[in-house]
Amino acid sequence: IGTTEVLNIWDEKTSRFSRIGGNEGLPMRNITSLTIDDEKGFVYIGTTEGLILYRPSNKQHTWRYFAGPRYLPDDYIVGLSLNPSGSLDILHESQTTTLKPTKFTLSKKQAHFTNMLTERHRRTNLVSDFPNHDSDNDGLWTSLVLVSS
Repeated sequence: IGTTEVLNIWDEKTSRFSRIGGNEGLPMRNITSLTIDDEKGFVYIGTTEGLILYRPSNKQHTWRYFAGPRYLPDDYIVGLSLNPSGSLDILHESQTTTLKPTKFTLSKKQAHFTNMLTERHRRTNLVSDFPNHDSDNDGLWTSLVLVSS
């Protein structure tokens, strides 16, 4: 059960609710929705400020927080729905987002980021002829002289 302050989780061993708040690691308050992946043992928590993935275990709790344009077009989450494929549908006030978990091998991950870096940051034939050598000149004193003039 989520509230504006804490997450209450039913513990079947003790037949009691355990309260999890900021002191216990809950990254954000104002919980708007919850869904549970029984197969993986995850609790997805929608808040007014993003999505939390909670992985409870015997002694250690793991939290992942997703917010901002990298993950969500809008941080305010209205509802959550877990699909049989393992993807998570996130309902915002004006649209729906789907997060799909993808497994990568290390070499596949390296190829993915190398391709992304090449597309976005490496510019063919736009490289200067500046000699690449170590120097202790960071331009600090030049900048100070120019600013003071």
